[in-house]
Amino acid sequence: MGSLALRNAFFGQGTGAIFLDDANCSPQNHSTLIECFASIDASVGDHDCQHREDASVVCSSDCEDCNCTNGDLRLRGGATELEGRVEVCINGVWGTICRNFWDGPDAAVVCKQLGLAQTDAAAVTDGRFGAGTGVILWNNFLCRGTEEALLECYHERPQNGTCSHLQDVGVRCSRFVCNNGDIRLADGPYDSDGRLEICFDQRYGAICDNGFGSTEAAIACRQLGYNDGQGAIALPNGFFGFGPPITTSRVSCTARSQHSQNASTTPTVSVSPPKLCPSCANQATPVAPMEISDWLAVLIHTKGEWRCVSTATGAASVRSVGPISTPSQCAP
Repeated sequence: MGSLALRNAFFGQGTGAIFLDDANCSPQNHSTLIECFASIDASVGDHDCQHREDASVVCSSDCEDCNCTNGDLRLRGGATELEGRVEVCINGVWGTICRNFWDGPDAAVVCKQLGLAQTDAAAVTDGRFGAGTGVILWNNFLCRGTEEALLECYHERPQNGTCSHLQDVGVRCSRFVCNNGDIRLADGPYDSDGRLEICFDQRYGAICDNGFGSTEAAIACRQLGYNDGQGAIALPNGFFGFGPPITTSRVSCTARSQHSQNASTTPTVSVSPPKLCPSCANQATPVAPMEISDWLAVLIHTKGEWRCVSTATGAASVRSVGPISTPSQCAP
């Protein structure tokens, strides 16, 4: 059997007399609550309490339900095992969490503790995975996202009457867990280009474009399996839009580098470097970048199209063109 002691009139203040105070129970020596008081005759009515300190208890008779360790988490009510209402185990009793301040970092810690990916972890509120039962254990979680377990985060007991099970929180996690140094391209119009993001601590972050050039782009494209990185183009200043928080800056690679994680890096905050990777090895190698009337002659063949990259101020875009043979045909 699981049980949970709750203080401060968790289920509301009682009325009338307060009979007992200062209980001192031992599970080995006592089988009834009244045995926990040395002299029941002397104890009755002898207290310095008010009803705002009334004691409460939650009991669980479901052995499967109560076979858990303090701080254990589980998800209930979701369509898959990757989502659901968050329930926490305390003293063999499962309870829910109220919605106040529940957000992305809290969800990320839940997913991490459950062994799921933190990437794109989503916080869900207002009982969207169904209303739980039993006690609402916690409220006001304030996680940084770096904690290993949810109860390492700041949290509070909810005040009586401030929460209901209609406000139970949940999460959506991802099964995929990335490894440190994994990279991906995001928000590009094609699979072979986009904002470069790198994985650390099971989450993807952006890379500042300080020191990021054609050699670094080639290494990244090589790591992604594109044509040994030949013809890769680095594009600065958040060309494909701003991404997640910056995790890496001042990337410096040599042509001998096999993996972008081998580059020397220094954390900072700035914009993210996009890049273009040539996607088909059997096509002509893109010509060297050449400025022509505010257009960069990239001549990348992807999915049947040749493309040129605009470098004009305020006109960052990729322009598809027909079959071309010289960089001058990139000019508008």
